[in-house]
Amino acid sequence: MIRRLLIAGAMLAAGCSVNVGPVDAQGNPVTTGTISGRLGFDAPVPKNPVRDDAGQLRDLLHVDDATKGWGNVAVWLEVVDGALPVQDDVSDRETIVEQFDFAFEPGVVAVRAGQTVRFTNGDGQNHNVRATKSDLSTAFNVTTAGNHDYTTKFRAQPDGRPVKLSCDIHRWMRGWVYVFKHDWFTVTDLSGEFRFDDVPPGKYRLVIEQPDHDFRSVQDVTVIAGTNFTFEQVVR
Repeated sequence: MIRRLLIAGAMLAAGCSVNVGPVDAQGNPVTTGTISGRLGFDAPVPKNPVRDDAGQLRDLLHVDDATKGWGNVAVWLEVVDGALPVQDDVSDRETIVEQFDFAFEPGVVAVRAGQTVRFTNGDGQNHNVRATKSDLSTAFNVTTAGNHDYTTKFRAQPDGRPVKLSCDIHRWMRGWVYVFKHDWFTVTDLSGEFRFDDVPPGKYRLVIEQPDHDFRSVQDVTVIAGTNFTFEQVVR
């Protein structure tokens, strides 16, 4: 036994290496992977069918004119094989949805079930917020006049669909709230990009949705430690 240990030590001293898998810049083992991507929309932007008070039909989607990046698109992971860590305490989280320029901003938000969502009114005129869903415990209709805020918490919907937001006073206004029981969700930024860091190795479904355009994409993803899965799609 001693002789075998001495031989092993001699091999390492001679420059032989042991394969310990991927490591970071500091030489520490990397045990997770990354999923990132970009969504683009290179087509005529659909209009809201309801005219605003100025008689205009507003864009339904957030598309950057220069880059064609598609913002306000919900993206999340569903587990096929593996386990995703979940942060149980969401009491310190708050998402703000502002009624500004007679629109919900942002128009699409994604939250954890039980976290705080605050609706604010930045227009200085009367608004209301109507939340519509088959789950009656989530449905409500409140007035947000002047600077009056309304704070609530949403439950994850049994059918997985988003809660629809509307304003009865200004019928063209609408927005969406996606509610999840886990932390692996996001919304694309104004350049259409999204990213998930520290994803445990395993098999997942990458789900992408934009309810104003009835858009849904499902992509199978295999995450390997130390690698980045990159996804890109442009709607034309």
